[in-house]
Amino acid sequence: AAEAAAASRSGRWGSEELEAFMGLRWDKQRTGVHRFTHTGTGFSFQLTAADQSQFADRADDEETRERKRRESDVMSGNGHRAGAGADEVSFTPLEFGKAEGYLPGYLSEAIEFERNEMPEFIGRVLGVLNQVAAEHVAPRT
Repeated sequence: AAEAAAASRSGRWGSEELEAFMGLRWDKQRTGVHRFTHTGTGFSFQLTAADQSQFADRADDEETRERKRRESDVMSGNGHRAGAGADEVSFTPLEFGKAEGYLPGYLSEAIEFERNEMPEFIGRVLGVLNQVAAEHVAPRT
């Protein structure tokens, strides 16, 4: 909670802003591993650096943790820099929630994609999940 509050004050997006704006609950599992849950459908997925070995042999002092955070931030809008993060991102569906049976194939199985494709991919994911929520989850009046 303190980290989220600090992110909000610094102008960076934290988990609270992401959930309020996009309907995605964000839970960082460990360095390079992030879990997201769509609040409208309950669909949960994980985004990871495709190559987790880059995080294996580092100490956990404060400076190293901060460096890991910067390097592993798969939601970063910054482009890939040499040595800063993963070239590829892995998407893994974890729980389908109320979206079960309504998702296209690419959201039903694990895939990898280039990091620079992240904005387009997340846009598609949100478009599909919001459509499923509106058509199949929201109560009809």
